[in-house]
Amino acid sequence: MKKAICILVSAFLIIAIFIGCGGNSVTPAPAESPAAQSAPAESPAAAEPAPAEKTTINLTSWYRFDSFYTSSLQEALARELPHIELNYEVIPADQYNQVLTTRVLAGAEQAPDIIQVDVGQMFAQFANDGILTDLSNEEFISSYTDVTKAALTHNGKAYGICLEGNGAGFFYNKDVFNAVGVQPPSTFAELLDVCEKIAAAGIAPVGFSGKDAWTLNWFMNPLIANVLAANPNFRTDRYDGNTTFAKDFRPAYAAVQEIIEKGYINRGSVGLGFDQLRAQMFAGEIAMTVQGDWIVGDTISENHGEDVNYGFFSIAFDDGNKGFIYSPATIFTVNAHSKNHDAAMDFIRYLGSYDGSLLFAEWKHCLPARTDITNINLPDAQKEYTAAMSSGIVTTEYIYTYTPASFHQINEKTLQLMLAGEQVDIDEALAEMDAAYDKDKGQLSRP
Repeated sequence: MKKAICILVSAFLIIAIFIGCGGNSVTPAPAESPAAQSAPAESPAAAEPAPAEKTTINLTSWYRFDSFYTSSLQEALARELPHIELNYEVIPADQYNQVLTTRVLAGAEQAPDIIQVDVGQMFAQFANDGILTDLSNEEFISSYTDVTKAALTHNGKAYGICLEGNGAGFFYNKDVFNAVGVQPPSTFAELLDVCEKIAAAGIAPVGFSGKDAWTLNWFMNPLIANVLAANPNFRTDRYDGNTTFAKDFRPAYAAVQEIIEKGYINRGSVGLGFDQLRAQMFAGEIAMTVQGDWIVGDTISENHGEDVNYGFFSIAFDDGNKGFIYSPATIFTVNAHSKNHDAAMDFIRYLGSYDGSLLFAEWKHCLPARTDITNINLPDAQKEYTAAMSSGIVTTEYIYTYTPASFHQINEKTLQLMLAGEQVDIDEALAEMDAAYDKDKGQLSRP
C-alpha cells in the first residue's frame, strides 16, 4: 500500500451532498367561521417538541451518485433515519486509494465515518490495523452467498456490506453488431474476424480508455480468467514460485497486442477517458470493450433510462478454456474510530438492509449482492453474463487482489505503450512483472 504523506487537494473533486429532512413547512390556517370566532377561547396548545438534533456522518466513495439516487436516499433517510445527515464526498477512482490512505495515516479518527474500500489487500490491511468495525453479527451478512461473505471476511470476522456483484468481459453494442451483420464470437480467431468486418464498416471494433489507467487492469481481467480456468491453482503456484506470469499470462497479452497492432481499436485511445469511452460506445462509434458490467448500468443511468441495447460474450483461446470473473464489488464499512459510531452503524444497517440494497441495485442496474433480492429487472447484458457463467470456470480473483501495486503499474504502462503505437516486447514486460511481484510479494498474503 502506498503510504503517501501528503496530497494536493486540487487533485481530486469533492462533491458534498448533505442529506436530511427539511424543516417543517407552515401552511396558513383556513379563515375561521363566525361561530368559531365567537367560541370561548381555548387554552394555549402545548408547544411542539423541538426536533431531535441531527448527527452528520461523513462517507467517501468513488461512486458518483446522481440526483435520482441522492433524492431517493434522502427520502429514505428522512423516513428511516431522521436523526442522520449525510455528508457524501466523491473522490475520483484513480486517486481514491491514495487519498484515503493519507487520511488514515494522519490518524484513523481523521478517516470518514463510512469508508468505501476495494476487496483485496487494502481491505485486509485496514482490518489488520483495527480501522474497521466487526459486523459479523449483523443481519445483512446472512443474506450473502458464501463467496460474498468470504470477500467481506478477514481472520474470521466480517467487516462490511456489499451492495453489488461485478462481472467482467466483452460488452458490446447490439445495434452495431446487427447493422454490420455479425454475431458475438466465442473464440479469439472468431473475434478477429468480427473485428475485421466492423472495421470495414468504418466503426472502431474495440474500445480502450488509456487515460484512466485502472480500466487497463480491468481490460485484462477477463482474458486472464481463461488462464485461471486452465490452472485454478495459479495464484498459489505463483506465490510459491512454481510458475511465472511470463509463462501463463503470455496468451492474454499476445491477444491484446494483436488486436492493437491490427488497428482494431478506437482512435486516440491512449488519451481517452472512461466517460468518453462510454459515450462513444453508446453512440455506436465503438462496437465493444472489455470491462466490468458497470459499463451497462452507468450508461443507462447517464442517459436517463434511455434504452441501452448492450450484450455480453466471452471468448476462449486456443486451449479452449473459458473463464469468468465474478466477485463481490467494493465494500462499505464503518470506521471503528468514528466519533459518530452509533449513527454510522445505523446508516450502514440501513444501506445493507433489503430496502437499502434494493434502492442501490435499482439505481445502478447491477447484480445485487443480497440473495433475497430477486424481483429486480436486470439489463440484457447482465442476464447474458449470468447465463454464460455456467459454460466455464468462475474465479473471484481480480488481478489487483493477488498482485502488488508495482505489478499494476507495469501492466498499465505496458498497455499504454501498446496503445501509443510503441513496439513492446511482451516477454520483457512480463519478466518485469515477475520481478516486481517477487520483490514486493511480502506485501501479500498467500492465496
